[in-house]
Amino acid sequence: MYPGMIYKIRCVEPQTFLDLDGANNYSIRSWQNHMGENQKWYIEPIGDGYTIKNVLNAKYLAPKGAPISHVQIIAVNFPFKWSIYADTRDVTACRIYAYGTQLSLDLSGGSKGNMIPILLCTDHGGKNQCWKLEPQQIFGSPFSYAPSFSTAHQESGILSLGFSLMKQQLEEVNRRIEEMRKLIEDTRDNNPRTNHRQLETRLDQLESMLMLHDEILNQRPVQAALVTDE
Repeated sequence: MYPGMIYKIRCVEPQTFLDLDGANNYSIRSWQNHMGENQKWYIEPIGDGYTIKNVLNAKYLAPKGAPISHVQIIAVNFPFKWSIYADTRDVTACRIYAYGTQLSLDLSGGSKGNMIPILLCTDHGGKNQCWKLEPQQIFGSPFSYAPSFSTAHQESGILSLGFSLMKQQLEEVNRRIEEMRKLIEDTRDNNPRTNHRQLETRLDQLESMLMLHDEILNQRPVQAALVTDE
């Protein structure tokens, strides 16, 4: 029995979930939310990346063949390595790449409804390549052949994912804060008579960024990376 974190993986647009076809235990597609085990996934550390393993049959998320653009995503018997990064525009979401590439997990065409294929595609920044990880629970893996990570290793991996995404969130917020500070300074230096309301608006925006920065710092690592609600 090996404890691990279980997630549902929801596409930001069109709000459907990563789903293993329970009929063939092979195809990966989109599907509306349900409570089936085929819609739940273990995310486990492997070196500086992660594997994504289905709860129903312990098969791994992977491309069908070589990781090239527009290849279909399927479930396989061997681990496949992914990179997970916080989205630069929505810090509560993430993007999932085939490790060492700019090929992103992609809900084909951003189409609504069930049975839409999941592909590996060149990163284009679309919301159909943006995902939210919804934690379900932590409990022992039911698979006798699950990777033999120790409890400490599993917990370390979960925290590592949280800290990694938290760091990216903070970097993005810090970048926005610096941009806003520079804009305020340039406005003040280049045009001393700038409308006070305009400056107040920019200062309010800066204050909002600083508050977001503090909120991220005050979150637990896993909570910073993962959300359960919009």
